Amino acid sequence: DGERYFLIPDELQKDLAWNEGDPIEWIDNGDGSLTLRKLSKLEALKLKAFEDPYVKAEYD
Repeated sequence: DGERYFLIPDELQKDLAWNEGDPIEWIDNGDGSLTLRKLSKLEALKLKAFEDPYVKAEYD
């Protein structure tokens, strides 16, 4: 029930420009594989805001 995490090899991490703590979206491809995408700061803030039911209700 905690946050998910995974280790990225150093050379991939450098190529992707991903850093510890970056918000990553996990997309289930439906075939047993996942697509990972780094979220922009705005996308991450929007998702975080929607965790608050009052913010989500106001947006809806």
